[in-house]
Amino acid sequence: MLGRPQMSTWLSLLGFKDGIDRNFIKKDSMQEPHNLRRWRNPDSPEHQSIYTCARPGRSAGRHGKVSDETVLNWFEGLPPQRPLTIISLLGEKPDGTSEYSYYSFQDSKEFKKWTAKHIASDIEVLSFETVDFHEVDNEAIVQVREVTRGRFNLGGSVLIFDSGGVGRTSDVCRKLGFIELDRQND
Repeated sequence: MLGRPQMSTWLSLLGFKDGIDRNFIKKDSMQEPHNLRRWRNPDSPEHQSIYTCARPGRSAGRHGKVSDETVLNWFEGLPPQRPLTIISLLGEKPDGTSEYSYYSFQDSKEFKKWTAKHIASDIEVLSFETVDFHEVDNEAIVQVREVTRGRFNLGGSVLIFDSGGVGRTSDVCRKLGFIELDRQND
């Protein structure tokens, strides 16, 4: 299982920028991120890991608006290795609803801007929009592979997330040759 450092450790590792009120983050809201899992490439000499999880706020359920406070809690619960590349697989639900409609940021570009404003600069956010409950297309798999290799070559970490942290993320990891090691919470 992945260990959970004290909140002060997470906050310092995340390097919150000036102007963020650290006191409003609730200590009892540590269910984020939901379905956090670690995957390892058995063919890699360094045994590099990819982490996967559900979108911010998923621990509270499938529906409903997600506050910025909850998104900050999600970032707070991410693995502490830096630099970190976060790959979002959020796009649309099968009915065409945006998977960003839960947030104050309404699309992947706004999520990137929100992250740059509120979170440490050593976190890069990339987006490969997909459709929930659908297989991730081969072009996206190739792009994720290239991003992952590049980040590993720089000594960084990768986290991939989708709506529930299970379907599309698992599909991508398996197609990249990674095997699941452990889960933090379900």
